[in-house]
Amino acid sequence: MGAVHLIMKGSDQFRQRLAEDPELPGIQFVPLPKLAVCPAMVANIQDGMHDIVRVEGQDPKRATANNLLLVHVALSRFSRFKHKMQNIWEAFDHHEGKLASGFGWHWRQWIELEKSGQLQNEFERSIFNTNTSEELRRQGIVRTAKQMLAGFN
Repeated sequence: MGAVHLIMKGSDQFRQRLAEDPELPGIQFVPLPKLAVCPAMVANIQDGMHDIVRVEGQDPKRATANNLLLVHVALSRFSRFKHKMQNIWEAFDHHEGKLASGFGWHWRQWIELEKSGQLQNEFERSIFNTNTSEELRRQGIVRTAKQMLAGFN
């Protein structure tokens, strides 16, 4: 089996970067942070699952995992991406008015692309060619899972 290549560069400013340079594919960024938490500690989840509202009286400990690798496969095939977009579009329609301002802004951009028939172009723009992949590896943005896991020892 070949190496599994992962986008490893996190950015808490990726929305701003994408606004400044719309040619950057959003898939190139990993929004930070995500969380893992004991469900008994959770009263509610903040937008985007980036934080929680804790159960009153609970004081969950916070730590950065240094021996855990979570992988999000955002894009695989266009048919799966399109199906996911349709599900998200339906969920947004169902919950509209209950969602915080700016919630799922990247999904909303992709929904607009779907409405205008441009979603496949965005998908193809987000699949890196060999030159881009090599450059991202040189920059350390893309590394193999093996390289990433070696850093945990």
